[in-house]
Amino acid sequence: MIRLRKTSVPILVGYMIYLLTVSNSSTLAQVPSDSFALKLEQYQKADSVRVDLLVDACVGSTFRSDTTYLAWANEAVSLSKKIGYRVGHIRAINCLGNYYYQRSIHDKALQYYLDALRMAEADQNSDAIIIAKSNVANVYNRTNRSIEAITLFKDCDAMLVKRGDTLTQKRAAILTNLSTTFSTLQQHDSSIYYTERVLAICEKKNIPFGIALSLINLGSEHIKKKNFRLALSYLDRAREATEKYGMDLQRSSVVRYYGLAYRGLGDLPTAIRYFTEAAAMAKASNNRETLADVYKQLHEAYAKQGDYVKAYQYSIDFFQLKDSIYGVEKDKNLRELSTRYETEKKESLIQSLTQEKQISELQSQRKTTLLYGTLIAVLLASALAYALFNRYHIQQQNKRLIEKIKHEQAMNQSMLTSIKSQMNPHFIFNALNTIQNFIYANDKLQAAGYLGKFSELIRLVLDHSSKPAIALEEELRFLGLYLELEKMRLDNQVTIELDVADVEETMDEMMIPPMIVQPYVENAFKHGLLHKKEDRRLQIRVRAHEQEAVLIWEIEDNGVGRAAAAGFQTQRPANHQSFASSATQKRLELLNEGRSNAIAVRFIDLQDEQGRATGTKVVIEIPYSTTFA
Repeated sequence: MIRLRKTSVPILVGYMIYLLTVSNSSTLAQVPSDSFALKLEQYQKADSVRVDLLVDACVGSTFRSDTTYLAWANEAVSLSKKIGYRVGHIRAINCLGNYYYQRSIHDKALQYYLDALRMAEADQNSDAIIIAKSNVANVYNRTNRSIEAITLFKDCDAMLVKRGDTLTQKRAAILTNLSTTFSTLQQHDSSIYYTERVLAICEKKNIPFGIALSLINLGSEHIKKKNFRLALSYLDRAREATEKYGMDLQRSSVVRYYGLAYRGLGDLPTAIRYFTEAAAMAKASNNRETLADVYKQLHEAYAKQGDYVKAYQYSIDFFQLKDSIYGVEKDKNLRELSTRYETEKKESLIQSLTQEKQISELQSQRKTTLLYGTLIAVLLASALAYALFNRYHIQQQNKRLIEKIKHEQAMNQSMLTSIKSQMNPHFIFNALNTIQNFIYANDKLQAAGYLGKFSELIRLVLDHSSKPAIALEEELRFLGLYLELEKMRLDNQVTIELDVADVEETMDEMMIPPMIVQPYVENAFKHGLLHKKEDRRLQIRVRAHEQEAVLIWEIEDNGVGRAAAAGFQTQRPANHQSFASSATQKRLELLNEGRSNAIAVRFIDLQDEQGRATGTKVVIEIPYSTTFA
């Protein structure tokens, strides 16, 4: 009895290649070959569009026996290489691999798939890596390297799951090939499990070819588990689908499975009829691997019936075809022997014309020259590479240094602007005017007190402006002085509440950028409370979010609100310009540059139940640390 290696007929392998070669495969698969030919005839421009059309034509013909496929694939490779279209080049090489793979010429298929994988990895193209790696795994599965194939398929599946492609035709393809590989290893329950997952995905996504191929695979697996009636139900649906979508290379496989199912049921005449039909179809579509297996089945069936003449003939057909499929190494050895023979013949001719010693010396000299030449070339290349790398490294260092200097300059400029915003002429004028009023009123004590606080505030502004960070305690001291001056200027007609209970014990340890909060407090006075004549209230609360190391400031006033304040602002002289807020915003942008824990500011317009403005709340979130820089 003939023994065939345990290799599953690769129906579903083609499904994976087909789906992963293009993105819209389910629609391409339904386009007749003459439609692709017409499109290619109409579009003759040698560009990337034609490359894509050629690849789509190849993909659309994956399951057909039309050999025009090969000409399209070769043209796509040549054109994509000529115009430097890398993505198209990789896809075209895969198409060449597909052509030889579907025809069981495994050495050529593997060569093209490995070329595509090298290019995809060089370009770090994840889609192309998945395609090529899966194709390589398919060849491994066909050539008794199924364990390696499973590893590659699982790598591809992990890449798809990681990027969220869990219910896509690409993942359906990978799972299909896992199913086929487990079948090769005789693990049929695992094969059925993965195929049912594929069928669910394809039915949900309406992928006709995926549904057809999944049905074929389920029929095959249930035959191997001797569930022959259940297998026939799957094969009936599969045959209808393969005929509907023109899957030439799969029709013969479906018919072959009919033969296996009926042979399992003990109906040898029906089985032989299906095997004979499958053989004719496989010959027509050049499906050599299916044809080899059909010959094997016919040999066994006729032997069981006692027709040994036919059994013998089919055994001869089987072995001849088997050798043509799996005799790749023998062909390779023959080519190597032929090459070696031609080389030895030339060397023999040289030896007959010159003395053996002279030839030996010449060969030795050539080897020495080649060795030294190679060493010199390697040294020169290494020196050049080092020089280029060192130059690149220095350029990158200079670039980073320039960027750092520019950033520091921007920070310094922002700090100067911030100082100016804290000490703008408007504030200084108001402060001096208040002192003058105390003097006119002969209130020397109030004038001296106000002047002392004012000078202390100016000293703190100048001192803090030279530091990247100060303790929270210092910031609160500065803010407290400012609040006292504003309250005195408004004749104490404002109620100010500064709540720091939540940070009182740790305020000397928390480091923050200086003078971030004061401009927002000044806005509360200038735009909110100033336009209100009575019952002015300002609340400032500071609390710490220790888990995220963030200080949360809440500045709440019961002023006229931002909308009304904007109206007052439009009534001011056209030449008036306040830059405190814009300066602070620019400084925040510089401080936040390159940081994940950015300083954040939110404005909340407060309203009563009737929707009338009752003030403004500003929430500032400032990350703190002991070494803020």
